[in-house]
Amino acid sequence: SELDGNLDVFRMAADGSGAVNLTRHPGTDGHPRVSPDGRRVYFNSNRSSDPATFSRGYMDREHNHEIYSMALDGSDVRRVTELPDWDTYPSVSPDGKQLLWRRIAPTGGKSESGRNSEVFWMDLASGEIRNVTSHQAYDGWPAWSPDGRFFAFASNRANVEFEAFDIYVANADGSNPVRVTFGDGDQGTGSWTKPSFSADGKRILCTRTV
Repeated sequence: SELDGNLDVFRMAADGSGAVNLTRHPGTDGHPRVSPDGRRVYFNSNRSSDPATFSRGYMDREHNHEIYSMALDGSDVRRVTELPDWDTYPSVSPDGKQLLWRRIAPTGGKSESGRNSEVFWMDLASGEIRNVTSHQAYDGWPAWSPDGRFFAFASNRANVEFEAFDIYVANADGSNPVRVTFGDGDQGTGSWTKPSFSADGKRILCTRTV
């Protein structure tokens, strides 16, 4: 929020009017996604950490982040994940039964720190969890296709030095990931992240960084 420097989740009209703070929590809340039925908002937060150490204004890696959901008015907050690692960027399947999110683990990655980022899947009814990317590179920012058959995600697996991210589209179970952008880091085409499908599933909106 611009008022206190703390990151919160807001709701507003499509024209930007009527902004309402839904979380109002001293922890860091962010990356909201509304469920397909329009009844709940999924977001990530470090509110399970020690309140005395909350950081304000940025997504710090020193605190555990979990996935939560809440009603559209900010009530009925429920914790969805309970894991020791950094869980962010939730995305709910079109049928409302499955969750994809980005999980950062302290080991298993081919990076200077050894950390790794994967896309995980959860059955919201049973709580069953699976890693659907399983790669030493950083995978994250998952987004379901409108028909629930596929998901898009970003990964730097195609770049030898892991400098550039590209968008991939995989089957719902993570199989057959297909690269659909061709970034090259600082060589001109940059990195591509944060995909989102159009309503008809024919196009992908994403962020390009150069």
